Amino acid sequence: KVPQSEKRRWADLMESYFSSGRDLRLVVQLIDMRHDMSAQDAQMIDYMQQSKIPFIVVLTKCDKLNVTNRAQMLSQHTDALKESGALAIIAFSAINGEGTAEIRDAIEKAVES
Repeated sequence: KVPQSEKRRWADLMESYFSSGRDLRLVVQLIDMRHDMSAQDAQMIDYMQQSKIPFIVVLTKCDKLNVTNRAQMLSQHTDALKESGALAIIAFSAINGEGTAEIRDAIEKAVES
């Protein structure tokens, strides 16, 4: 629910950041697990894939779904991302901490290399 002009400004900022020659070890792409992947999410993942930027996908708000919906949405996101080159797809909850250790492990592994 952000104006298109603001979205374009964010896109320009991100593109500038990612193309600045920084030694990017890992990008964490956040996607709300309760919804289908947005066009902006898909565009960002395509950009990272084409740019060979290592990334993981963190599916946020997993605690907001019941067991059946959670399994369905996890499967849906996993299928949509299977060709993306994501190093990991992690369900995450800020409420109960689920996925925190996996995210930390992915970051530590990226920093070590």
